Amino acid sequence: MENKNFMQLAIDKAREDKTPFAACIAGDGKAIACEASSVFIDNDPTSHGEVHAIRAACRKLKKPDLHGYVLYTTCQPCAMCLMACYWAGINKVVYGATLADSKKAGFHELDVSGKLAKRIVGNRIKLHGGVMKGQCLELFKEFE
Repeated sequence: MENKNFMQLAIDKAREDKTPFAACIAGDGKAIACEASSVFIDNDPTSHGEVHAIRAACRKLKKPDLHGYVLYTTCQPCAMCLMACYWAGINKVVYGATLADSKKAGFHELDVSGKLAKRIVGNRIKLHGGVMKGQCLELFKEFE
């Protein structure tokens, strides 16, 4: 049930910011930071929701180490975001839609499959997909 609560926060943040991409970082049963992608607002291809959430969580906790925290994201992290999770020490990533789903929705900039990043992160990050996938897919339709 915890997965769904924190994923719902990410979905709500995506809707609030009118984007299909948002992320929430949680630990000890509470949300630490929820942020959305601002790629098109900032004209910055690195402004992904996961990166913003990591930065916000680290600022709030006053440390660059997020070991023991979980990142919940509306879409499977791209290679850049997965590596940011690795460097932040996040142990688990829960996501809804897949990169293939984002590609079907027209987001071809996420075309990197993430296989190399997965090989680098190895078993340090558990990936759990498909959580509230239907609601995450709806975000793509709303964004159109």
